[in-house]
Amino acid sequence: MDQDELEQLVVEARHAAFGAEHEAFVARVDDALAKVSGPGDRGSLLLARAMARQGDADSAPSASDAEAAAGLLRTAGRVDEAAYASAAAAGMHQRAGNIGRSVDLSVDAMVLLAEAGTTARDSVRAANALAVLFGQMTAFELAWVYSQQAVGTAFAVDTDPYTRTIVSYTLCYVAVEGNRAGVDLDLTPARRAVRYLREEAPSDDVAARLFADMHVELALLDDDGELPGIELDREARSAAGPRFAAWHRVVGATLANRRGQHELALDELEPAFPTLHGVGDEHRTIRAYRERSLALAAVGRPDEAYATAAMSAAHLHELLVEQVGRLGAQIGRRAELEVSRSALRRRADDLAREVSVDSVTGVGTRRWLELRLDETLKVDGAVAVLMLDLDHFKAVNDSFGHDTGDRVLAGVGRLLREATRSEDVVARFGGEEFVVVLPGLGAEGARAMAERIRLAISAEPWSDVVAELSVTTSVGAAVGRAVDVRDLIRRADAALYQAKRSGRNRTVMADEAELTS
Repeated sequence: MDQDELEQLVVEARHAAFGAEHEAFVARVDDALAKVSGPGDRGSLLLARAMARQGDADSAPSASDAEAAAGLLRTAGRVDEAAYASAAAAGMHQRAGNIGRSVDLSVDAMVLLAEAGTTARDSVRAANALAVLFGQMTAFELAWVYSQQAVGTAFAVDTDPYTRTIVSYTLCYVAVEGNRAGVDLDLTPARRAVRYLREEAPSDDVAARLFADMHVELALLDDDGELPGIELDREARSAAGPRFAAWHRVVGATLANRRGQHELALDELEPAFPTLHGVGDEHRTIRAYRERSLALAAVGRPDEAYATAAMSAAHLHELLVEQVGRLGAQIGRRAELEVSRSALRRRADDLAREVSVDSVTGVGTRRWLELRLDETLKVDGAVAVLMLDLDHFKAVNDSFGHDTGDRVLAGVGRLLREATRSEDVVARFGGEEFVVVLPGLGAEGARAMAERIRLAISAEPWSDVVAELSVTTSVGAAVGRAVDVRDLIRRADAALYQAKRSGRNRTVMADEAELTS
């Protein structure tokens, strides 16, 4: 499967999400998954499969796919898609009742979205998915922020009509459910979104036709009287997936009750309840109970109306208890995460030390030295560089073994740290070679430091390590400007070579070596 075919399949699978018949697309995605191996392609396909199933009553399979997709897309470096997958997975887990996982994934999505920026197509979808999630969680103000971000960006950048349809619907959903819950959200952006859904969205798209009925939702919020001329697209409902068809039935029941068609309201609601309970859409479930209770009372069935109202109250109480429980669980989970983060930070510090500090000698590594040299290049002023090489060190390893060699290297590292200043840079250059960078020192200071180090190494009681062991070092030194530090290392290395040729266990300045060469 080539990239164009894969991308087209992903688009088609996402479009299939809102239709009642989407299994054919799921099967095609399954076939494609068997043919690809890269994390990015597999992540895109798993996310497409999750989105194709999002209209199902059971959210658990979609949640599992979307969460797996998020991990694969992060591995592939596709941050905007990973943000979308994490946000989608969070919403699906929330509907499936996995609240703790939902919270974790929503935090991941928010962090990834901030990292990805807001202009990429999948960043728009990520913001939209977060808006849906926070709306389901009754955090309507937060849902409103992300929903307006999604709509604003979707219409500002080159996104496809399908994406604009989805984000417009979500904005209306948040506005309607937020206002029904008593949160005063400005309906002006929602009215603009409805205009797009009714006048500009593709008329042959099931989702666009279904979601265009948000104009009825807004009309029901605005007008307490009769609603002549307001109708629902029931043909679009028949082609929609269970979750969206259930919402449409609740709207139909609300409209019927307002028109006094109470038997019709009951007919609309009965098929919707099983799906509403299954998908965890708490706001619309409570609303459906309310409409059912009103209809039953109006048709002269007060006992059933009372029982339905009692069920609604029990459901609302259960929701409130669950929300408080969620809050407590989130606080506990956040505490656990902070503890984990502290442990991770400590581990990161340990890893940084492992990268920066040579495990044998205790001085800096070659990699750390390169970073420090980059800093030195930006500094004005004088600097001296010493290059040291232990004399006949191969003979130490050959005669006494590598364990003894490591003990000698550790001792030399200690002596270098003791001899130098806090601002000096000391690193193992490789094998038995060391570099010392001495800011602010001229030729006299460099020679004095080189001799101090050389004499300290030769005077160390190495026989305490192994009888008859002695260790000496040769030193090359160069002085100049800090901005030329890498050239000074080259010159100090040449001077070190001259010290070796001249008999070892001595210091040679680069200027002297260059005069005699």
